[in-house]
Amino acid sequence: MKRKFVLFKVFMCLTVCLVLSGGCSDVSEWPTQFFYKLNPTMTVQPYNPLIGELNEDFESDFAPFQASLTKRGVPWDEFVKAEFNALERFIVNRVPYLKDIKNPAHPSFEHFPTIEQALTYGDDCDGRAFVACSLLLYRGHLSYVVLNNNHAWVVTYLPSGAAFNILQSCNRNQWYVRWNDSALEFNFTHPMVLLVAFVFFLLILRQFPQLMTFFFKHGASPDHRESDGNESVHL
Repeated sequence: MKRKFVLFKVFMCLTVCLVLSGGCSDVSEWPTQFFYKLNPTMTVQPYNPLIGELNEDFESDFAPFQASLTKRGVPWDEFVKAEFNALERFIVNRVPYLKDIKNPAHPSFEHFPTIEQALTYGDDCDGRAFVACSLLLYRGHLSYVVLNNNHAWVVTYLPSGAAFNILQSCNRNQWYVRWNDSALEFNFTHPMVLLVAFVFFLLILRQFPQLMTFFFKHGASPDHRESDGNESVHL
């Protein structure tokens, strides 16, 4: 029995390592992957020097269009919307789409790149989202990386407060987590989030049996508690 329990623990540890590493073939990448998966806010880096350099390039690309919009006197919402659309095209060009499994530097199933890696090698939807969100925050726009079952994109906001999606493509499935460099939010209406929360709750109860006793004790009916009290008096 003990041997089976040890094997089960080893299996669970390997499974956790595989999931957190995204199946990355480069073991030296594992610590970064563990860190990013457990603390995804670190993937968004508006103060990374590379983002400052990227912003200078974007300003150069956007300047002629910006001058035209200013001359035409378009409403502020429309001006910012044009900026967001230009930024989306800019990111698509600067971060070529590359599936994680085909990345020559770190082939894997699900890899969270650094800003440097995304700009150097290209990346899939999450790498683009990390760079886009970092650049938007650098430019003063409240933004979040948004993740659902099979896609990552960025949500930011127009001056009117309306949400504006960048890099969303046609994928409109319900999101379950979003974050930027200072906030991490879960969508507790999403089935996956509810399932994970329930599993963690069961694991906590398993590790701390006294909590289970507490819940059962305080979940007892008033009649049952009264009956226990009467029995103690008779004794």
